[in-house]
Amino acid sequence: MIQQHFWASVTFALRAVRFVFMCGAAWGQNAVVSGRVSDTSGGVIPNVSIELNNRATQVKSPTLTNAEGIFVFPSVPPGAYEVNARITGFTASHIEAVTVEVGQSKTLNITLTPGDMKQSVTVSDEAPLITTDRADRGTVVENQFSPVFRCSRVTHCSWSR
Repeated sequence: MIQQHFWASVTFALRAVRFVFMCGAAWGQNAVVSGRVSDTSGGVIPNVSIELNNRATQVKSPTLTNAEGIFVFPSVPPGAYEVNARITGFTASHIEAVTVEVGQSKTLNITLTPGDMKQSVTVSDEAPLITTDRADRGTVVENQFSPVFRCSRVTHCSWSR
């Protein structure tokens, strides 16, 4: 299982590098920003919303982490950026000063801490079908017998009370 994740990560990284090289000189002016998002125990967190904000132009670039917690922004113009990472159940991470240079490959490893989970509890009060905890509620049942017609084996029949 671990080998499978390792090779999936290596394959993903090689594809990202090959993609950058295939684009040639047009991409030579830009940089690559990538990284991994994990929790405080070191476990990776998939589907984290990552947002790269250019501080000068206010252009926002969103992406999500993959199953291994990896994110990649393949073509980032040089400049100063802010990075935000958010997912339900964890506190948001905000990195203010990320400077990207021409042709640089910047790696950001982000650790998220578990946050407060908002819980909703609904309580309803219903009357019980039988009240067993109060002696003042009750009904008196009288012993009344109805006459029963009885027959014996010897064909002797009689009414009894």
